Amino acid sequence: MKKPRFVRYLHELIMGDGFDIKHKLQNMLLAISIIGGFFTVTAAFVLNNSFESKILSVSALIMQIFAFFVSAVLKKRKAGTMIVFIVINIILFPLLFYTNGGVYSGMPIWLAFGLIYPWMVSEGAMCIVMFILNTLVTVGCFTTQYFFPEWFVAPAEDNLTQWIVLDSLQVALVVAVILGMAIKYQAYVFDRQQAKMLKQEEQLRQAMKLADKSNAAKTDFLVRMSHEIRTPINAVLGMDEMILRESSDETILGYATNIQSAGQLLLATINDVLDFSKIESGKLELFPEEYSIHQLMNDCYNIIIMRAEKKNLLLEVKNDPSIPSRLVGDEIRVRQMIINLLTNAVKYTSAGKITMTLGCEKVSEEEIILKVSVRDTGMGISPENQQELFSDFNRLDETNTKNIEGTGLGLSITKRLVEKMKGKISVESTLGVGSEFRFEIPQLVASKTPMGYFTPNKRSSTEITQEYHERFQAPAARILVVDDVKLNIDVLKGLLKSTKVRVDAAYSGRECLGLVQKNSYDLIFMDHVMPEMDGVQTFNYMRKLVDCPNHNVPVIALTANAMAGAKEEYTQLGFADYLAKPVQSDLLEQLLMEYLPSDLIIPAEDTPSPKKKSSSRSDDIPEFDSEAGLKWCCGDRSLYRKILCMVDIDTRAIQLDNAFRNNDWSTYERLCCGLKSTSKTVGGERLSYLAAKMEKHVKSGEITYIRENHRMLIDCCHSLEKAANNYLFSNNSEGDK
Repeated sequence: MKKPRFVRYLHELIMGDGFDIKHKLQNMLLAISIIGGFFTVTAAFVLNNSFESKILSVSALIMQIFAFFVSAVLKKRKAGTMIVFIVINIILFPLLFYTNGGVYSGMPIWLAFGLIYPWMVSEGAMCIVMFILNTLVTVGCFTTQYFFPEWFVAPAEDNLTQWIVLDSLQVALVVAVILGMAIKYQAYVFDRQQAKMLKQEEQLRQAMKLADKSNAAKTDFLVRMSHEIRTPINAVLGMDEMILRESSDETILGYATNIQSAGQLLLATINDVLDFSKIESGKLELFPEEYSIHQLMNDCYNIIIMRAEKKNLLLEVKNDPSIPSRLVGDEIRVRQMIINLLTNAVKYTSAGKITMTLGCEKVSEEEIILKVSVRDTGMGISPENQQELFSDFNRLDETNTKNIEGTGLGLSITKRLVEKMKGKISVESTLGVGSEFRFEIPQLVASKTPMGYFTPNKRSSTEITQEYHERFQAPAARILVVDDVKLNIDVLKGLLKSTKVRVDAAYSGRECLGLVQKNSYDLIFMDHVMPEMDGVQTFNYMRKLVDCPNHNVPVIALTANAMAGAKEEYTQLGFADYLAKPVQSDLLEQLLMEYLPSDLIIPAEDTPSPKKKSSSRSDDIPEFDSEAGLKWCCGDRSLYRKILCMVDIDTRAIQLDNAFRNNDWSTYERLCCGLKSTSKTVGGERLSYLAAKMEKHVKSGEITYIRENHRMLIDCCHSLEKAANNYLFSNNSEGDK
């Protein structure tokens, strides 16, 4: 039903959209006060109040109307508030209190309303000032009547009761209506705000669901694209590696090297996009482990040196020799950050040199701040562009950089990785002169032995392409590779050709189930994404087969899914491990050495043990390798001898024995951890290997294993101590060479 025009006009006048909440409340209070004022004036004449009381009541009504006009019509809230406060509350109300009989009238209720009014319509300091002044006026009125009652105009004795009852009643009713309406309005506003908030909350919840769906769709898209792109890259790079291994034609090797470089560049671009997605979705995890700072620097140097030489750039590497030789952190991500900065420097430098500098700041005995700086003599960055330098997919100065490859994600990823490691990154640059990028990250100390001055172990491109040599051979081993793409299986067979491992192929899940029931395998590689029956379904069916000879054989997920959390996802599903495509031959051989039965593995005599996961045959590892120890000391024989003199392996053996006898496994684990890094630093490869295995079994609570192998560890300690002493004696006799 449509409201009358007058009602709509009045509503717009009082509650117009242009008013805020306090303005609307003031308009409403003034409108109701005007109605109450008419009652007060009427009562004054009906009760035959004094002439002064009638004049003041009419004046109060006129001022209420004027205040409403200023506030509602002229839309000046503060001016309306001041009229009510000064003219009505401070002046007219006290005068009416005196002329209407004081406490014998309804004016005390109006004075009480005057005290409440500031809290409803004002705020801040003005509210406090108005309340204090109203309080003083009210107290003054009551105090004056108490001490000077003769000053007040009192009603006639015969009319006193009627006066008190009627005047107080009409004022109480009017003020009660005003306050009730104010409270009702506040509740109404609160309900509307709450309803609005609930609606906004629901809209936000729906928006978050849509965003989650969008992110899930994006992640799913990246996973699928990763699989679709990595599968052909796996074939290209795998077959290309076969050419590099087997061809002796220099021209063909040159072509193959270029294919490898282009393929790795494409793979790096895909990895950048995937890394960005991992970081953005919060799924990227850090995996701290012990690593060599010297090896880290050498890897970075060798990755960048060829790119720098192609542009005739000098690559200079400097370091603080006091940096601890071994640290604990996510080596892969630290290397990635340095490579990103070095690659960026090479891209944007046409002449001059690139300087990489590593330093450190000691925080405690167990922690340092690793400081990395990369300076170039490139085109530089303008101050305004520096503000956008770390933005996602951002390529600054496109006019001058349009021929430079890259996604524009390298610096953004580096910044986010630094922040995830609780570090900081900065840049200083001068346009036309060059730039310097610096980052600092906390790292734990694994070995306090200083690394010394860095000397790069440069490898030529020819050495890199021809350096492959299988780590082991296992002619008695038999594995099964399940993949719906024949080319992928051919690549895997080619990569394992030198190891002489027998490889059977299954091109579907159903074919796999048939083979595992007929043949016995030592290891199975299972592709995930396959038609009809995927790898996970095939794996689950295989585990349910009765009398299957491969029921407990390790199954490794072989997939192009390189998203964050993939490995954890597959291991939770029951897979033994995870191998991403494109398959890297060293990681493939590493997995085989870990999961094939040790009695099937014949280590290559001239190949060092794998860096991260070695063969379980400790007898194949040299007991003492002085050349390996010298590498940790950058070839400084004098420093190496000093370290050998300082390392007291026999004392550590005694401490291990005491912890063993006292069943103090936490101390035993700590001692093994220290012995692992210390012995490796001096060239005690076998002891380092044994200590690492003992540490691992202590952590997993396999105390039986510790009891069975403790004596072997102690004997190895004594053997290393003896070998080190023999080395020191012979070198002291022969002198430095």
